[in-house]
Amino acid sequence: MRKDGAPRLHPVCPVLSNDRLFVLVTPASPKRHDLVRDGRYALQTFPQPKPGSDEFYVAGKARLVDVPAVRDAVFRDAKHMADASEVLFELWLERVMHTRWENVLTPQLRPVHTKWRAPGAAMRGA
Repeated sequence: MRKDGAPRLHPVCPVLSNDRLFVLVTPASPKRHDLVRDGRYALQTFPQPKPGSDEFYVAGKARLVDVPAVRDAVFRDAKHMADASEVLFELWLERVMHTRWENVLTPQLRPVHTKWRAPGAAMRGA
């Protein structure tokens, strides 16, 4: 969040490693400081509207990871040019929404949403 309270948006490259979701953030990024300070995050994809290009949204808490074995695995599994100076966060899922688009590129275009909430997430204010 910016000093004036406005939300901050920063692109990240998610990494799936050992059935867990991570992001690597550059050390100077304001997003890194936000995640360390507060931990709340929201991550959304919105691909081009074509058949099979589903959308997803996940939100929850990010946790700093400094375990060397986990970092090594994430760097091995990263599909982008990851840099050793990047800070690693694991994204814990509290809310998920998957959107499948039907009738793509027609006037009958419509979203079909599937939603999930982690047990107890409502009590945590998620």
